[in-house]
Amino acid sequence: MTTIVWHQEGILATDRMAVSDGIASKCQKLFTLDHYAIAVSGTLSCGPAFVRWFNHLTGDCPLDDDTIVYVMDLNTGQCDEFDSNGVGISLNPPFASSGTGSGIALGVLEMGGTPQQAIEIASKYDVNTGLGVDLVKI
Repeated sequence: MTTIVWHQEGILATDRMAVSDGIASKCQKLFTLDHYAIAVSGTLSCGPAFVRWFNHLTGDCPLDDDTIVYVMDLNTGQCDEFDSNGVGISLNPPFASSGTGSGIALGVLEMGGTPQQAIEIASKYDVNTGLGVDLVKI
């Protein structure tokens, strides 16, 4: 899966690991579209499909039941979480996390760590998180 972290200071971060048949490889899980940053946790192929859907908001949401997407407004820093229902639910400050390493990441954030540190430490202990950090900050 992955680890996504959002912080109310307008920061959205993800790791870069994708796993297929037990083999890890680097991939893109953080996308930008107009004035939004979009991070994907779960089925990787849902990411680009969600970006296209979000750009037009027509048809059914392409997310499956294993995928969560965070969409952060690059003007305000506010972030919504989307699941397969296609309805954005606002995240509550000061921070949030999703994915297999989210419990570790939340602990790091609660102790005053940065989103980048949260992903890096989750990468040390979660086998589905790793291979670097991508981050967007307003």
